[in-house]
Amino acid sequence: SCPLTWNSTAALLVYGGRGDLAASHENNFWVFHNNIWDSVPNPHGPNRSGHALLCQGDSIYVIAGMSPTGLTTSFWAYNTQTSMWVQRQLFSKNKQNKPVTGPSPREGGRASIVNNSILLFGGWSDTASGAMNDLWSTSLP
Repeated sequence: SCPLTWNSTAALLVYGGRGDLAASHENNFWVFHNNIWDSVPNPHGPNRSGHALLCQGDSIYVIAGMSPTGLTTSFWAYNTQTSMWVQRQLFSKNKQNKPVTGPSPREGGRASIVNNSILLFGGWSDTASGAMNDLWSTSLP
């Protein structure tokens, strides 16, 4: 979940998660504002669970997580003014500030926006190493 302004009022957003079946990854979109939960029509959002969710200005970002096809590093942006989803490419730098293609697939990573950059830390991979202890950054689109 993340806080945001929705229709000019303070709100809390909840996106995606696991469905009734263990292998089901949802794209449900809910906004809590004025003490009411509203479902937001969301025909094209990514199905995700275990993802990172960020809000800034008119944009909502869904990063990494578990998709119906497995772990992913995909990055999606939703514009609250146009109600449109756009998949973006992550161009990242590692902690040595060297360009790389981006983080490996993960779920449960934590993200934050700092100084107009998105930071993604850790999570779980589906490899034998399990827990991840890496930090990635990318400029806001």
